[in-house]
Amino acid sequence: MSGLRERPPARAAVGRRAIAATLLVLGWATRAGANEVAIPVRLDLAFLHEALVEQIFREPGVRVRAFDDGVGCGWLDLFDPRLDAAEGRLRIASRGEARLGLPFFGLCLFPLRWQGQVEVFEAPRLEGSVLVFEVVDSHLYDEDRTERASRRLWNVVKDHVHPRLAGVRIDLGQPLEEVRQWLPLVLPGSEERIARLQASLRVSDPRVLADAIGVSFAFDVEPRAASREAPEPELSAAELARWRALWQRWDAFLTFVVKRSATDAGSAALERAVLDVLLDARHDLLEALTPSRPGDADPVPELFVRSWERLAPVLREEARDLPAQTALRYVAFVAAGDALAALHALGPGSGLEISADGLRRLARMLAPEATEDPLAYTAALDPELRTLLGFGPALPAPAIPSDVEIELESDSDPPGTVGLLRLLSNLLSSLFPAAWAAIPPRDLARLNRWAPTLADRDAYLPLVRDLLEEVAGETAGAGRVDADYRELHHDLVLATAWQESCWRHFVRRRGRLAPLESPVGAVGLMQVNPHVWRGVYDLQGLRGDIAYNARAGNEILLHYLEDHALEKEEHLRPGGIDNLARATYAAYNGGPRHLTRYRAADPKPSLARIDRLFWEKFVAVRTGREMEVARCFGGSHVP
Repeated sequence: MSGLRERPPARAAVGRRAIAATLLVLGWATRAGANEVAIPVRLDLAFLHEALVEQIFREPGVRVRAFDDGVGCGWLDLFDPRLDAAEGRLRIASRGEARLGLPFFGLCLFPLRWQGQVEVFEAPRLEGSVLVFEVVDSHLYDEDRTERASRRLWNVVKDHVHPRLAGVRIDLGQPLEEVRQWLPLVLPGSEERIARLQASLRVSDPRVLADAIGVSFAFDVEPRAASREAPEPELSAAELARWRALWQRWDAFLTFVVKRSATDAGSAALERAVLDVLLDARHDLLEALTPSRPGDADPVPELFVRSWERLAPVLREEARDLPAQTALRYVAFVAAGDALAALHALGPGSGLEISADGLRRLARMLAPEATEDPLAYTAALDPELRTLLGFGPALPAPAIPSDVEIELESDSDPPGTVGLLRLLSNLLSSLFPAAWAAIPPRDLARLNRWAPTLADRDAYLPLVRDLLEEVAGETAGAGRVDADYRELHHDLVLATAWQESCWRHFVRRRGRLAPLESPVGAVGLMQVNPHVWRGVYDLQGLRGDIAYNARAGNEILLHYLEDHALEKEEHLRPGGIDNLARATYAAYNGGPRHLTRYRAADPKPSLARIDRLFWEKFVAVRTGREMEVARCFGGSHVP
């Protein structure tokens, strides 16, 4: 896909701060049978200040010599420019100093010296896709802010300062052209319709906001009749395959975008925010993994809008401190994303189709230099994603028994990969036999062949308790948990495994050993969801190795405890340290945005019940009653 087009330096030089777009569809008005979609774009004042410095105040010390008579008798310097908005106009206030005299045969007669401030008010207007500014008023002040000036000084300001400060130009041609070339990929139609669509794209409505200059990217959309194809009578294999391709394509796209923007982020807070969008979006995706009835609509537009509402504000904030060329890429990307949200709001009549090419082109706006396919979906471990999440190196390879038939196939696995993954896992585990040294290998091997029943619960459960305690102890021993929270972390691991699986990893299904699996695909002892944690863990290891699953769940709990519950200071709210356990589990269960649901005023009843049951188990573990988990298996005796 093509990258951003080069522009002449005078127009492309727009400073180091990004143009931040805001998701606010101004509306659409029917004109000659077409809907007008207007997407506001914000040019933050910080960005404009950088453009002013880069284009005008280019001399050392952020200065510009606005006037120089060439003989040293008359000159005017401006320096230290500041911008704000006042009464619907852009105000540029700059300190200044001047010497104005009359040169006469090598002499400088009647020299006037001045120090003070020049204040210029400007109004934005457009020349095609270029934003320019015209001076509408100005003032001169002495150092004591008393307004007075000689006619000579006023003439110099009018003749030299006004044109100089009106010379700032912000060229929006690059992002506008990116959107122009992208629109036919999501609004397909006849050549004539596409030509009219592209020709209608324009920059409009320049205005001064409280802390920014605003413009709009606007275009006209001709309505199309909604398709009324009859749904198939049942879910065919082809329909299921198409559905799977759609959600995998969306997941791959969002993963690509989030990884790129997390890498560009200028702060840990922004990096965490974009990564949270990915985890929350993958939780949203669980609802769309399988269509509920034949003919269900493409899930991607709805998933896009839900994620975009969370992602777009973070990208706008992040874009403030990016270099100029990266900033322009973010302008195109955010504006195109806003356009998708607006078109989705128009309904089926807009003809919106988020095609594979449309998503690829959108991703390339953000990262034109990337060589990988942004829609490539893979189950392989992704070291970059683990690093961005703060998880570090991959967990040691899982040990999946080769002498026991285990049902490991999943709808998310590429065909034919299970045998290869198992072979690789066994090879790696043989190379690292001491990975789980604290638990006897014989006991681990036994747990990886065991679908416990009531008859053998008393032998099974103590082994799982030992495994969970070892997992918690490994983390504490490595110094990854603050001493003040180690006991809480230990109890959290055991209580979560109880809540999620009753300490079971395998069950019998169709006569074969299979990992315990929830309706949305979460698997094993800690019910780690392979769809949510794709790239972070070995997906077959999550299914086939109870110890690997336990360590993955522990790592996720630690992530939500340290990087979310503690970072957001949940323990400083009424309830104290107990809040950390409640908040951590809520995020573990539902994603980052569920962190505070435990203290919601009116929680969803089903979620409130989940949190109440977890808390009962956590209290039981904290008070030494963790073996009450045996009640899950039935019978009256609790070891």
